[in-house]
Amino acid sequence: MDTLLRGGRVIDPKTETDRITDLLIAGGRVAAVGDGLTAPPDGEVIDAAGLIIGPGFVDLHSHVHSIAGHRLQAMDGVTTALDLEAGLMPIAEALARAAADGRPLNYGFSASWSQARAYAHLDRVPVADFTASMDLLGTPEWQRS
Repeated sequence: MDTLLRGGRVIDPKTETDRITDLLIAGGRVAAVGDGLTAPPDGEVIDAAGLIIGPGFVDLHSHVHSIAGHRLQAMDGVTTALDLEAGLMPIAEALARAAADGRPLNYGFSASWSQARAYAHLDRVPVADFTASMDLLGTPEWQRS
């Protein structure tokens, strides 16, 4: 179904757009941006006055690894949550687990430097689990030179 968002604040960093206007979504994509757009036949018209319309926001420093947490982020406009600080290892396993969870946002991880150091110093095999990764913080042996 096509949708016209009427009178929202359209923000798009790529095109440097930041203004109150209409936005038409047709075929699942942005079809037009501008004032006074015509509502699509049999489409939905949403009054977006007072709301922000954006392509989505990317959280580069997310430590959210739960469905509930992702849902809360989505309510704030986040469409992609990336854990690029703590990370997880092995990456392929972390991505497979996240896919199996059915996360509602796009997601990604960096390789976990703490798990890599724990493997190097303690022979502790990395587990693609955020809680296991955070448990390392209380183990100072991996933090040595």
